[in-house]
Parts: sequence; structure tokens; C-alpha cells
Amino acid sequence: MLTDKKAIEIVSTAKQKNVRDPKRSRLHFENIFDSFFSQHNFSGDYLDMGPGQYDFGVMAKERGADQCYAIENDPPVIELGKYLGFEVRDANIKLYAPALVENRKFSGVFNKFSYNCFWYLDNPEAHINFVDNVLASLSADGWAWIAPWNGVPKSKDLSESQIETQLELQKNIFQERGFNVRMLSDKEAKKFGVHGAVANSLIFTLNL
Repeated sequence: MLTDKKAIEIVSTAKQKNVRDPKRSRLHFENIFDSFFSQHNFSGDYLDMGPGQYDFGVMAKERGADQCYAIENDPPVIELGKYLGFEVRDANIKLYAPALVENRKFSGVFNKFSYNCFWYLDNPEAHINFVDNVLASLSADGWAWIAPWNGVPKSKDLSESQIETQLELQKNIFQERGFNVRMLSDKEAKKFGVHGAVANSLIFTLNL
């Protein structure tokens, strides 16, 4: 939820309706922190890929994080992050590379509902590169928490088989790199705010 008048004004023209809403609840993030980070020491720097209203960054800083960097390409959201004191890089998450954040090593990388396996339908190598680039941005004991938004693109006439193949490829890429896969029940998906018009609901975690 946003209460600062200037922050509300800045984000009022954001592309996504839920990001524009200043009354959007932070409950999903509170549930995530309670379930995954209750014992975590938040010293260090963190990367949030697709920060929305910067709920993760705000809560991480409240728990001792030094700084939270963000990857975002919607101008009002970029401006909001800078206004709130975050380091924001103007870039498309789909093309993430460590050079965008000056090859920093982060204590954690967070991505909630802003990465989609169907981006890479015609380029599986780019999908592999995306995950490898996330790993390359972690410190030796750094963690990753990634809940994809696997909405099937309406512009593609995909068969059920093609959809399942892409979802399975995504899981395999993460599992082969040491990630745990947590398939979510409907109740869990709603609890963590990762539900809706998606082909599945899951979370990939590393070192958590």
C-alpha cells in the first residue's frame, strides 16, 4: 500500500492496473516473508526483478538490507523506485544480464510474477541464459526466490501438448541448476499472490 502523496502521483500512470492502485495490500508479501524469510538475515544487497510498488525492497530494508536494486522498464515504476530510494535499472527482465547491475553479487534475487516461460517459445537457449544470468548475480551463498507468471500468450495458438512441453522445459532448466520446485495448491497460490490466468502455479527456490 502506498500512502505518500508523491509516490501515489508517480505511479498513477503505470502500465499495470494493480501497480497503479495505491490501496493494494502488502499481505501477499507478508505471507512470503513469514513462510520463506522468517529466520533470514537481510544484511547485504538484493535484486528485485519486476518490483511493482517495491514491497519486497521496502520490507527487505526494514529487515536490515543495505540496498535493493530493481530491473524495470515502465517509466513511472522506475521513477517510483528512485523516489523511494532504490537503485533501478531501466531494462527488460527478459533480457536480464549481470552487466545491467555492474556485475554485482547479490545476497538474494527475488522475482514475483514478472517472468514467463512462454517468452522463450522460439528460443530455449535464451531461457537457459536467463536462469544462468540470475545465478551469475548471486553471491556464493546467495538465495533466489522466483514465482513465474506463466500466462499463455493469447497471440499464440498453442496446443495443450505445446504448453506442457514449455512448462516442463522451464522446470527442467531450474532443477538442473539446483533449484527446488514447489508446486502450489490453489490455497497457497492465493496466499502468496501468484494465482490467476496462468498455466500453473509454482515457486523456484535456491538456498532457502
